[in-house]
Amino acid sequence: RDEYQLKLLQLLPSHMLADVLEEARTPIISSHKFFASLLSSYPQTLRMLCHDSINQVPVQRGDVVFSSGDACNRMLFVDHGNLEYRMGVRRSLKEEKGTIYLRSSAVPLGKHATLCEAALWTVWENTGELSAASDSDLLALSSGEFARVIALYESAL
Repeated sequence: RDEYQLKLLQLLPSHMLADVLEEARTPIISSHKFFASLLSSYPQTLRMLCHDSINQVPVQRGDVVFSSGDACNRMLFVDHGNLEYRMGVRRSLKEEKGTIYLRSSAVPLGKHATLCEAALWTVWENTGELSAASDSDLLALSSGEFARVIALYESAL
């Protein structure tokens, strides 16, 4: 079903595709205060982000989206589904066993949750593990694409 919808979307003229993506993604993205402010003051910037810079990331139940220590270059928004975040604490052992990870209890995340915002503003490394508790869809905003679009609309910052 998703592949069929994607093929249909690709047939649209680019301005119509931009309209569809803006309509679908803006409610999710603008649930974050920064992007809500961007929508209010600079709607064209948010429109361009929705069209050019955000990708849908489908995840299946049990998938690990990222782990503690992974390099991170994107902010994530939960479109739908249920995920679990566990803060991971790394401790190095002086013995030959290397590094151990201590796990905390899972924090449930659902629609409109956001993760990894820091990756938009600085070099970032994940400090926990995100896994899917159900089939889910995330929206990923690439830090490089975010910087490119924001550079076009400097006054938006």
